[in-house]
Amino acid sequence: MGVLFISLFCCFVFVSVYVGVVVGVSLLRNAVDRGVVRDAVVVRALGGDVVADRELGRLGLGGSLSRSLLGFACGDVEGCCAELGSLVGLRRLVSGVFRVELFYTDTKASWLCAMTIAECLNRGVLPNVEVVGSVQVPLFGGGDVEGGLVSFVNVVGRRLFSAVSGGLDAYMVVTGGAKVEAIFASMVAWLVGARPVYRVEGGPVIILPKLP
Repeated sequence: MGVLFISLFCCFVFVSVYVGVVVGVSLLRNAVDRGVVRDAVVVRALGGDVVADRELGRLGLGGSLSRSLLGFACGDVEGCCAELGSLVGLRRLVSGVFRVELFYTDTKASWLCAMTIAECLNRGVLPNVEVVGSVQVPLFGGGDVEGGLVSFVNVVGRRLFSAVSGGLDAYMVVTGGAKVEAIFASMVAWLVGARPVYRVEGGPVIILPKLP
């Protein structure tokens, strides 16, 4: 009886949970607002400057910018950005091993935030959280926003459907990212039987129910 209880307990604790995360640029914005990052290129990129955004690809490869962002993210996991803050809140509510996949757009700002979040999680800042992948979804660069949204829905839908059909509890963090991405990710999550997760700014994490 004791052995059976221990086995059941272990299975309960270490069950896998799929968590998709829509990544926006809140990490960069918060780093700028708090004075952690002062690079003018970052400010211009966040303002929509396409040339500056491309420059972030060079600045974000192991340079001082990436080190500053990583220190900021890992030093204040809950408060640094919407995405990590939501994962912290979800971690308190849901047990098991989180298998996290990050979805980011084709801007370098979004890419840099996603790579920083992944590196921070890979350093073990949250218990039982494993980054299993990151997916870039073309949305803005090709000039076809409608086509980009269709691609976004297809990619997110396939990942969530695969997790749910494989018997995993699945969640979709939509706190980060542009509003249109969050809307579409929520719709896809509901359609395939996953649950959208949203953290109210300065408030709790809300796990929305599955559709009947």
